[in-house]
Amino acid sequence: MISTAFFISVSLLIYINLTRIKSFNMNGLDAFKLLTSALYPKLLLMFIGTLLLIFVINKLSPKRKRKTVKQSENQLDIVARSDFHKSKLMNKEEYGLFIRLEPLLKTNRPGHRLFTQVSMGEIISSPNKNAYFCINDKRVDFVIISPYGDPLVVIEYQGGGHYQGNAVQRDAVKKEACRKAGIAYIELNNKYSDRDLDNIILHIAK
Repeated sequence: MISTAFFISVSLLIYINLTRIKSFNMNGLDAFKLLTSALYPKLLLMFIGTLLLIFVINKLSPKRKRKTVKQSENQLDIVARSDFHKSKLMNKEEYGLFIRLEPLLKTNRPGHRLFTQVSMGEIISSPNKNAYFCINDKRVDFVIISPYGDPLVVIEYQGGGHYQGNAVQRDAVKKEACRKAGIAYIELNNKYSDRDLDNIILHIAK
């Protein structure tokens, strides 16, 4: 659409200048020189203006989403043609923490439950779609819920290989989202103690 408008504008500009030059009764070479000198700065400005307009439109226009598998291919066909294998829900260190937290929770806060590898989008919502998108695909290691299913505490286990890539920024997003949602956010490293586990229980009202 922009290229068509540019072509029409250039054509009109040339036509108007040709009409003016014809009224001067000049020979062909002089008329060509006059036409060139008259059109060059105007065409240059129009060209630069068009480029700027295209740049602004591209910046303001929403980016097209890439086609998902659902849109481009049949998911069932892809799954049927592929191999799948079981994958452990927790690594050895996470499981060690899990089996210590479960009986501790059962003894001190009966009725509360411990879940692992939970998507944040399942325990936190936001009316802001962009904000929700920021946390929806992130997972937390453990979540403690009340007897009524309300998320109360998020526990992140920071093992030896945790801080890789953008882990610091990712954890900051999780922590801030939990703070705003009123969910306690607790980080444990691989040197956690019994006191650290007892402190988790203190975050849960009786």
